[in-house]
Amino acid sequence: MGNKDEIHEVASEEGIDFIFLMNDEERWRYVRERSGLEVLNEIMAIISKLQIYDVVIFIGSDMRCNLVESILGNRVISIVIGTSPIKQDAHMDPEMIRKIIGEVVSK
Repeated sequence: MGNKDEIHEVASEEGIDFIFLMNDEERWRYVRERSGLEVLNEIMAIISKLQIYDVVIFIGSDMRCNLVESILGNRVISIVIGTSPIKQDAHMDPEMIRKIIGEVVSK
């Protein structure tokens, strides 16, 4: 995500408990610097942690969004930023993210 710091700031301001954002460079570094087993274990730990939340806002490719929805069910609000595989940073509108968070919180 090209403006991940800006999105992180919005999420923090809105009181989001768990924020995990990566830009394209960080995403590739994440998988290159770990073994397949480490990546799998860390992803499984994140999925386990997400189970405690009533709502999860997930931003990712069409394929990743579908995968997260199949794992977490109807608690996921997916924001598709492109067709998989995404090969560059996407820019998210911070006010759109703020609006989505506001709608979730008001329910």
